[in-house]
Amino acid sequence: MYTDIIANENSIQKIKNTPLGVSFYNVTNIKPHRHETLLEIILCLKGNIQLISADQTIELREGDVFSIDCMDIHYLHSESKNNIVMSLYIDLSQVDSSFDYLKYTFFTCRSDTCNQYQKLPMYNITDTLLSIAYIYLSNEDLNIHGHTNLYSRLANKLINIMLSYFEWYDYMNTNPNTNTNNISRERFNRILKFCQQNYMNKITVSEIASREFINENYLSQFLSKSPFQSFSNMINYIRCYQSETFLLTTNLPNIEISYKCGFSDPKYFYKNFKKWYGHTPSEHRNQYIQQSNTLQQYQILQNSDILYILEKHIARYHTFKITSIT
Repeated sequence: MYTDIIANENSIQKIKNTPLGVSFYNVTNIKPHRHETLLEIILCLKGNIQLISADQTIELREGDVFSIDCMDIHYLHSESKNNIVMSLYIDLSQVDSSFDYLKYTFFTCRSDTCNQYQKLPMYNITDTLLSIAYIYLSNEDLNIHGHTNLYSRLANKLINIMLSYFEWYDYMNTNPNTNTNNISRERFNRILKFCQQNYMNKITVSEIASREFINENYLSQFLSKSPFQSFSNMINYIRCYQSETFLLTTNLPNIEISYKCGFSDPKYFYKNFKKWYGHTPSEHRNQYIQQSNTLQQYQILQNSDILYILEKHIARYHTFKITSIT
């Protein structure tokens, strides 16, 4: 019933000797898949598409940007064939930042929900995506000002922006780039990583507080300001998130999955999964089975077909950006 949902990377046009890959395509239906080491950043260049990723269903319109973490199971759909999508893939195992850190990081880069201080960094991300697309499609000479590895520099630039402004921590970050917030960011990410590594075991507030050398009340207050609002919400979300892999890639019954993911009782699994995903584990599994059985329909576009459309999009985008900033 279940098949390997690791993405077929043949559709990704990898840029040799760089961490980057890129695809330009028109989509009707792309089946559920995931990437083991690739962070995917989607830019909708034309039309509308629907993206379903983990617990989110997002409508992307022209100009919208959305990031998909490595190992996030997702699929794309559109009722209209009049769309063009760019996907940029960054191999997190080949950038300057530590892969051991990046693979446990939850990014939340989406252009429609930016905080005020994230708007300029989002423009910077979009500028970089469009620059990569234009250089790639137009075969521009990459020896710009003597820099022979421009793609790798741009990949690292994107990762640095994501780390500074678009981690999950940034939901609670109201004063970025201060020493206090850097300390808090590191603490939040240490806790997040520990919970992802040990979700199958019993984890308590006292254990986390002891690891962070703080008292339990301080830890509870700290997490109350996070996207999760409490430690209980945090660990239960991570367990539900991890359960999705078992639900969608194995035939294991829900009860066994609940214990594998650290829930003491299956009823807590059902309750929390429905809280975060909006439906029961069985409903989620059936939805993805149904989607996996539909006909995959998408067209990889050739460079000559997309360059003119990209140039028009860049002109519209910069007009919008200038009027928005001023």
